[in-house]
Amino acid sequence: MAEPRAAPSTALAQRTQEIVDRTLGTFWQEVNDAIGDPNGSREELDLQVRALELLQGEIRARTTRLNSLRNNLVPIHRLPVEVLIQIFLRTFNSLHWKIETNRHLASVSKRWWQIVSSSPLLWPKISASRGVPRATLVLKKNPGGPLIVRLDTRKATPGVQDEFMAVAVTEARRWQSIVVQGPLMMKHFEFLETSAPVLQDLFAFQVKGNLEKCLALGDGRPIVNVDVHCISLPWESNRLSRLKTLQIRRLSKDLPTAEQLHGMLSASPQLSWLRITDCLNGPGDPPDTGVAVGTKPLISLPKLDTLIVQNIPVPLRRLLYTHIDSSAVTCLVADKAESDHFASPNLPFSTLVRTCVNATNDVVFTWRDTDGRLTIGSVPLAKVSNNWIPWATRSAGVDLSVDGERWDGLGEVIRALSPVCPTITLQLLGQGSLPEGPGGDSARTRFSFESLDYLSTVKTIRCTQNFDAGPLLRHMWETNPRCCPQLGELELWPWRADEEVMANDVREFLSVRHGTVDEGENGEEEEEIPERGVKRLEKLVIPAGVHERLRTTSEELLSGIDVAHTTEPAPVVPPPAV
Repeated sequence: MAEPRAAPSTALAQRTQEIVDRTLGTFWQEVNDAIGDPNGSREELDLQVRALELLQGEIRARTTRLNSLRNNLVPIHRLPVEVLIQIFLRTFNSLHWKIETNRHLASVSKRWWQIVSSSPLLWPKISASRGVPRATLVLKKNPGGPLIVRLDTRKATPGVQDEFMAVAVTEARRWQSIVVQGPLMMKHFEFLETSAPVLQDLFAFQVKGNLEKCLALGDGRPIVNVDVHCISLPWESNRLSRLKTLQIRRLSKDLPTAEQLHGMLSASPQLSWLRITDCLNGPGDPPDTGVAVGTKPLISLPKLDTLIVQNIPVPLRRLLYTHIDSSAVTCLVADKAESDHFASPNLPFSTLVRTCVNATNDVVFTWRDTDGRLTIGSVPLAKVSNNWIPWATRSAGVDLSVDGERWDGLGEVIRALSPVCPTITLQLLGQGSLPEGPGGDSARTRFSFESLDYLSTVKTIRCTQNFDAGPLLRHMWETNPRCCPQLGELELWPWRADEEVMANDVREFLSVRHGTVDEGENGEEEEEIPERGVKRLEKLVIPAGVHERLRTTSEELLSGIDVAHTTEPAPVVPPPAV
């Protein structure tokens, strides 16, 4: 029987060891023949040490050559230089580039070091905070390619700033991005206004409370990404006609008019990010009525996925809510919407919000009696960090508030959105105190209880801060017993000073929801059939006194329900006087 053949790796190892043993044996024999006994004189020992050092040098040189040949066989090292550079460029964001990035790449191999050292695209940014000598080095490595210029006035002395700006201005013809932030003076605005014909990114952050100015934009290609803070721009400039991202924040003068904003957005169909926040006209600015955009066409933004609108003038807000046509928004943070925007599911803003809500799992509707406002929030809530666009983070969802000036129109909002909400939680927040007198139900809240008829997927209703739950319960047992058919949890804070009145409200609701057992005419028990098509309540959170009264008089209504007691917040105790 033939012996099994050794595995290729084992055979190679054996052969390699044989070569080493044979080579070392021959080497030592030659050394001994040429030099003599290894236990001989000091001179003979020095000769042997020298022979070993020469051998080691030869081995290192041969090893280096072999490793180089072996590395050249690795697929990434066989790529053309142009392809490898494109791979390197995708390992970092140019706006975040630091020289240390190149050091890491160059340390991999000699070939990579050569490519990094000689490729202008891999030296994209100069920064004042890194000093003028380093900026000069970058410009030497990148003598003609696109350039990112960053100036943070908080991280460089005035002298360094002046020297840096003088160096950067000479390269303005190839500025691709400019990032300027901190307390800005007139010299910094003059630097920003340098003619940069190929500029694509303009990020300018003025510290609030300092000089606000309208920047002049010279002639050149359209700018792609704009983010300005306390700085205005010539909003009708052709350079603002092909935007992909736009952020305008904390502007108190020279805001765009509704017509100018309509023009900018209409000319930017590739826009994916739009944020306008904390922008209010100053006392010297003429009011913008927004009348001119009333009959203008819709603004088609098929790629818009992030929209943030907060604390801006009414004409701008109404323009955005009535004219943006987009079905791609997945992150919406907006305030002061009006119920008229939801009068029809086909209205632009209603369609936008419905699309965004439909992509979430759970939605919370919150009504506040204190300001008559309805908020719609997804779970988790939409969040956008307060950073420049390249550094900003976002989480998909909805965070929207609707003004309650037309409280009778809130039903339109809920009717428009509830069909696309997978599950709904309804939170009703009261005034935070019980009524002093009997009063009327309608006098304590403006919430539209008719809107309950549209909440087919509501799973939880929470009435907190002493919201008047009486009309709500009455609507569900008397006006429309079939509303909220999926309701499984109901939480009720005290809404009357009289616990018996509250207990009666809950008893009536449960009698219709779950049915009751009464004594019939012949003395036998007759069960009232519960409202068909509605889910039985699973959890009920009520005041302890109300629970005690229900247990005493109608314990059968609580059968199968997990009953808990409301925990009211502890009263705020003022600190002792000093």
